[in-house]
This record gives sequence, structure tokens and C-alpha cells, in this order.
Amino acid sequence: MREVLIAADRGTDGEASAEQLRAGLAAAGLKARGAAARRVWGLNEAEAAGLLDPVRA
Repeated sequence: MREVLIAADRGTDGEASAEQLRAGLAAAGLKARGAAARRVWGLNEAEAAGLLDPVRA
């Protein structure tokens, strides 16, 4: 293995963890780069944003 792609969680903790991993891999002689995860919408987030049509009985 010569190169690693790190898929980092969003937010301060995820970005800090990805940077720590990247630095460790670089110290071991591996090329590493990070990419932030794209925003994922779950049902709770979609409902809170008003993206769901209410079901009417």
C-alpha cells in the first residue's frame, strides 16, 4: 500500500481524528489524504427541515 484515502466524519472530532491518522500514516511513509463525508439526511433531519409531506389518515 502506498496511498490511503481517509473518509472523515464531519465536525471537530472527526476532522481532528482524520488529521491524526493522516499524520501517523505520513510518518510511516504513506501518502494520505482526507475527504469529508457528505451531508447525510435521515428521516428525523428531513422532517425537521420540512422536507417530508405529512401522512394524513
